[in-house]
Amino acid sequence: MTEPNFRTEQLHLSGVAHGYGDRELFTGVELAIAAGEHAAVVGENGAGKSTLLRILAGIEAPADGTVRRHGRVGYLAQTSGLPVRLTVADAIDNALLALREMESELERLEAGLAAAGPNELEAYGNLQTQYQLREGYAAESRVEAALDRLGLGGVDRGRALGSLSGGEQERVALACLLADPADILLLDEPTNHLDAGGTAWLEGRLAAHRGAVVVVSHDRVLLRKVAAAVIEVDAERRTVNRYGNGYDGYLKEKRAERQRWVQQYHGWLDAMASERRQADTVSGRMGYARRRDNDKAGFDFKTGTWQRAAASKIRNAQERLRRLEDNPVERPPERLKLDAGLNGAGGPRDAADRVLHARNTRVPGRLDVPEFRVERGQKILITGPNGAGKSTLLSVLAGTLEPAAGQVLRHGRIGYLPQELELPEHPSLRLLPAFAAGLGGNIDDHAEALLRLGLFRTSEFHVPVGALSAGQQRRLSLARLLLGHNEVMLLDEPTNHLAPVLVEELESALADFSGTVVMVSHDRALGEWFDGCADRSRGRTGEGTPGTWLRYTMAEGTLEKVALPA
Repeated sequence: MTEPNFRTEQLHLSGVAHGYGDRELFTGVELAIAAGEHAAVVGENGAGKSTLLRILAGIEAPADGTVRRHGRVGYLAQTSGLPVRLTVADAIDNALLALREMESELERLEAGLAAAGPNELEAYGNLQTQYQLREGYAAESRVEAALDRLGLGGVDRGRALGSLSGGEQERVALACLLADPADILLLDEPTNHLDAGGTAWLEGRLAAHRGAVVVVSHDRVLLRKVAAAVIEVDAERRTVNRYGNGYDGYLKEKRAERQRWVQQYHGWLDAMASERRQADTVSGRMGYARRRDNDKAGFDFKTGTWQRAAASKIRNAQERLRRLEDNPVERPPERLKLDAGLNGAGGPRDAADRVLHARNTRVPGRLDVPEFRVERGQKILITGPNGAGKSTLLSVLAGTLEPAAGQVLRHGRIGYLPQELELPEHPSLRLLPAFAAGLGGNIDDHAEALLRLGLFRTSEFHVPVGALSAGQQRRLSLARLLLGHNEVMLLDEPTNHLAPVLVEELESALADFSGTVVMVSHDRALGEWFDGCADRSRGRTGEGTPGTWLRYTMAEGTLEKVALPA
């Protein structure tokens, strides 16, 4: 892809490398963001996305390389970083300080306009133009609108930031950033603490921003609406790659990359087989020639010449084979696939073919569900605000949390992916043995199965699980789930910490899964995908989708079925 013209760039990285200790995040980064360009940064947790954003913002210096910026930079971290002793009003005043200084200077210059000379008049005109370009006259109304749309309209401006929740502090920081938006906006997971209305408002603000925008986000709906380019931080290759044509263009190019990889791998296999055949064929002919020569009890000149030529061909074929073996093409991973393991797994089922049945289930202050039935083959999505009891319900269904009242009947083999992964019991245990633990069988077979999934490379098999990033730990849990032959999958925020391409594959695997799925998610794109699958299951597009697709919502511990879009 052609990079933006240097004369129009607002950000430019050249030869940038960075890491921490012995861990290198990326190296040789060449990246340009054009004036007014909107880009998204994607990659798994721990890949270095936040680090890249801090380097772009100038908060952190790279270990090597140069960074150039043209224009004012506004930066939003995942945690606000605002001093907790400040009040909300103080935070807003600090955000508008530059504009208010401009206002004061304009007032001073206006007072002397009657006697002003050419230089003073020019200075006044230039300052007024800058103030108007920054829409200084609308700053207060922007603050009010931002606080209101971010759910903070009723917050007392005299309250100390330390008295607000972490999510509220983040929203105050976001409102302050957008009160006087800089030429370059750099935002790290800005939708983490926003509801649907706040997220939609933010999408509109970012899309309308005339300067450059670089946003780190796992929110695929936001990526589609805001980003014209996607910057991928690849943890495995320690590279930063740029893709054009928006988020959908990024996915298309990633699919094309995978196809090229498959073609290269099969080309490498074919070349290896060809060289082996050639060496074996010539060697066989030499053996036949020797047998004829033995019959004559001697070698004549022509036979010796032919054998020398044949031996040379064998050596050449073996040398080409050696070079191919020294430069292997790694086998591309297979598409993610869930094995339902329905051949005799699990115990007897009731007449309704029910796999889960919760009755009068209560966890004080967290859950109160009179009845919840899940039948075999159903796909169920549960949504609702934070603290509604969704994760509690999944824990109760999985049997990891005992309810204070009620009972849960379970049939079949159940796989459970919790939202918050527990710290490894044995942090020094290597990744491959941790994956194989409790699965039985041969460790080489488990290594082969793990490689086929494409979630890890061979070089990562010996990494201690205690040293894995959040994204890698999530992938390890997912790998065990994928190969666990489960009839029922209980998934709590299954897309958390996963790279976008892997999320798309997981959705396809869930759609094709012949077993039962109950999942909890805030992921808007997953919700849209779920509704699309439900639509196809009703036959509207002529594509069959296994199972019945149902949506529920939770609020204050209670569960309610909702109608899917018609």
